[in-house]
Amino acid sequence: IPEGGFHSMPALAGNGWMICGDAAQMVNAVNGEGTNLAILSGRLAGETAILAHIRGDYRARVLDQYTQSVQSSIIYKDLKKYSGIHGLLSGPERRVLFGKLPGVLNESLSDYMSVNGTTKEEKQKQLIHQLRDAAGGNVELLRLGLKGWRAINR
Repeated sequence: IPEGGFHSMPALAGNGWMICGDAAQMVNAVNGEGTNLAILSGRLAGETAILAHIRGDYRARVLDQYTQSVQSSIIYKDLKKYSGIHGLLSGPERRVLFGKLPGVLNESLSDYMSVNGTTKEEKQKQLIHQLRDAAGGNVELLRLGLKGWRAINR
């Protein structure tokens, strides 16, 4: 299944054809979601195919109804919402996101969930300190958080 996403989607219809699901890159790279998008896009394409059959016209101007249906559906809205994630995951932040942070988060959260005589308040302070150090300081952690927020809130 391709990673795809909003910026990878090709033209969805043309003279005599429509493309759906993962073949049309309708996959959310954040969570791998795609089966539900494929089902919905298949239904929308089927509805458009019925319309084209009734009209006896399979030209792009009729089949483009499918493109319009996708663009007004949750498919388009959800993929657009996360369209900035590729830039975040492939940019310079990748070194921190895939290098340092996973180990720090794993260790810190394991400690946070353990009962070991340390209060949650103290554990929370330690967790934030460790995250800050892994990111390269307060400013870098805030910058990374802001970029992450922007990437998933378009």
